[in-house]
Amino acid sequence: MMKQLIINKPEDPVKFLLDELKKPEIKRIVIMGPPGSKRKVHALSLGEYYGYQTISVGDLLNKEISKKSEYGKQVMDSRKEYSYISDNVVIDLV
Repeated sequence: MMKQLIINKPEDPVKFLLDELKKPEIKRIVIMGPPGSKRKVHALSLGEYYGYQTISVGDLLNKEISKKSEYGKQVMDSRKEYSYISDNVVIDLV
């Protein structure tokens, strides 16, 4: 929060901090694991239980392929070569 105060340099820092405290906190859970560890199943279960929105990177990549977007082309090229998909592509999509 102090970082935002320095970055934004508001006219009224106290009001800015109070407004920041009133904003809902963003919570993120990241689930990682090896292939076959049912990451998606666990993420969907947790999301449903806690009422969180879930994002599946694999689903995002498949959606881009079906849309035939520029990202989809990059994903398909990576899959054809059996190589990792560029971090920038994944980050931009998420």
